[in-house]
Amino acid sequence: MRNSRYLRLLPALLIGAVEVGIAYFDYSTPGGSLILLQSLPVVVASLLFGYTGYGVSFALALVLGVFVKMFAHSGVLVELDLIRLLVLALVGLAVAEASEDRRKLRELSRTDGLTGLPNYRWFRETLETEFLRSRRYGHETSLILADVDRFKAVNDTYGHQVGNHILRDLALILRRAVRDVDFPARIGGDEFAVLLPETSEEEAVAVAKRVQRAVRDTTFAALYGLPLHVGVSLGVATYPVDASTPDELIAKADAALYAAKRSGRGQVKSA
Repeated sequence: MRNSRYLRLLPALLIGAVEVGIAYFDYSTPGGSLILLQSLPVVVASLLFGYTGYGVSFALALVLGVFVKMFAHSGVLVELDLIRLLVLALVGLAVAEASEDRRKLRELSRTDGLTGLPNYRWFRETLETEFLRSRRYGHETSLILADVDRFKAVNDTYGHQVGNHILRDLALILRRAVRDVDFPARIGGDEFAVLLPETSEEEAVAVAKRVQRAVRDTTFAALYGLPLHVGVSLGVATYPVDASTPDELIAKADAALYAAKRSGRGQVKSA
């Protein structure tokens, strides 16, 4: 995630570098030494605003560049230089729009359309990253897997629209029950996961029980005039106590989840 921020700067820096190069080759022309000044705002603005959007950075570069040129030439603008600034600004806006489109597409590809939670793909990427961090710094990382009890029966009895409403409400419960640094996700069907960085198994079990209580106390599908209550079973596993790899952590949490179901459902079990 951190590296992607720096990668977003590359187009702005490359275009700024090209502009500096053009100015350098213009150095021998009349007034060429002053043309170099117009490139500096491009680079500075790109660095300052690269994190927030290329459109802002290049719009600012255009304004600053024009003012520098006006100052350098005592109010006289060279037509070619003005055209170059305008083209540069348009390129920057195009890059900004394309970058934003790619960002939105990437987010959509990693987000569950029904609940708005991260999907399995995003969950898996985050789990791998968190595992590397935990190994490096010696932190514990816990995983909660949650499954709606008898969800198929709910769908068969009340219909998929009610089932979808329950899943959306569960997503809201998960978001409210965890910290900002935790990572709730819908990983398939009626199964959810919560990744808890720097969290012991005991702390993770406490979070799972908090989720369980919130679900138990919630009336679902009220929009359809159906005062429906459901339960969830939850399984907890922790690195490095229970597992040494991401796959093993998922398997151990999944085994704990099904142990909870075999014990009568609506329970929390740890690996």
